[in-house]
Amino acid sequence: MNAINNLATRFKLSLLVATALIALLIIGLIGILKLSEVNKGLETVYNDRVVPLDQLKKIADAYAVNIVDTTHKTRNGNISFDDCAKNINDAKKIVADNWKAYMATELTPEEAELAKETKAVMVKGDQITAKILKACEIQDTALVSEISIKELYPMIDPIGEKVSALMELQLRVAKAEKEKATEIYESARIIVIFTIISAFILLFILSSLIIKDITNKIEKVKLLLISFFRFLGRETTKVEIIDLDSSDELGQMAKVINENIRKVEMQINQDTRLVEEAKHTIIRVQHGWYSEHIQATTTNKSLEEFKNGVNDMIKATKEHFVTMNVILEQYAAYDYTKELKLDNIEKGGVFETLVTDINKLRDAVTQMLSNSLQNGLDLQDEAGTLKQAVEALSTASNQQAANLEETAAAMEEMTSN
Repeated sequence: MNAINNLATRFKLSLLVATALIALLIIGLIGILKLSEVNKGLETVYNDRVVPLDQLKKIADAYAVNIVDTTHKTRNGNISFDDCAKNINDAKKIVADNWKAYMATELTPEEAELAKETKAVMVKGDQITAKILKACEIQDTALVSEISIKELYPMIDPIGEKVSALMELQLRVAKAEKEKATEIYESARIIVIFTIISAFILLFILSSLIIKDITNKIEKVKLLLISFFRFLGRETTKVEIIDLDSSDELGQMAKVINENIRKVEMQINQDTRLVEEAKHTIIRVQHGWYSEHIQATTTNKSLEEFKNGVNDMIKATKEHFVTMNVILEQYAAYDYTKELKLDNIEKGGVFETLVTDINKLRDAVTQMLSNSLQNGLDLQDEAGTLKQAVEALSTASNQQAANLEETAAAMEEMTSN
């Protein structure tokens, strides 16, 4: 099982197909070889047994019909001597051609021996045939009658017997070939059935192992993806990594998925930490804390840009407030010489309105202080006039006091007097 587990999926499927093809090839080769043997046996039966039977029959008929019957008909005057000579020549040709063709076939040792014996009696038959032909050619009716009575059957009958023996031998050999073909068929049938059953068992076991291996791995990959998608959908906070310890395509795919899931899990955790810290920082900013920034980092480019944007916003807002505080501190120290200015602010926005209102307040305070200064100067001028009047009054008072003293002295003098 471990050996199959570590094989490539393509190799597993190729192995299954190759096994099926090899099994079919073996069955086909066995069938072809056995059919070839059977076909060869049939060809042997036909070429070396059936055809020779026809050839031997023609030879037997040539002797029995063309020669014996022609001799009797010629003797009885039923046919002419010319027809007799023609029939005898035809018979000789039929015998010669068919015997030559028969001898060209494959002969068994027994058949060769019997053919040799047949040829010996055929030589004698040819001799009597030649004698009959000569009698017909010279048109000697008495000689024909003598041959047909005394010599014809003793010379021709042995040929028929030998030819009949050869024909019986052909039938026996044909039967043997048929039995041999039957044995080949039976052995081929057993071998093919055994091969089919063996191939079926092998393919069943191999396909079961491969299918089980592939389906188990697909199921594991499916569970892995389901767990990952649940994690992406925030249904779970942890991805269950499935260890698929194999070297095939599904094992490699599972490893790649596991690696990417770990990366995605790490990135999502980084994103979550950054978002949580961003929420905390934004709440602090809402309460006036501008000294805090988002410190968490992530490999997510969009969130990293968002973090940097928020931090830049906090920094820019803080700088605006610092600039305003510096100006307000100067105003608090009665220095209204500088006008509040902020760069890169929205036209018509709250900061521009705030800057405008602060500058209006500066202008109003400056105007109030200018008016107070003028009032002070006017009061100073009036205080000088009042001083002169007081001084004149003081001088007059002093003069009057002197006069009163002189009057008092005079009165004392008068009183004394």
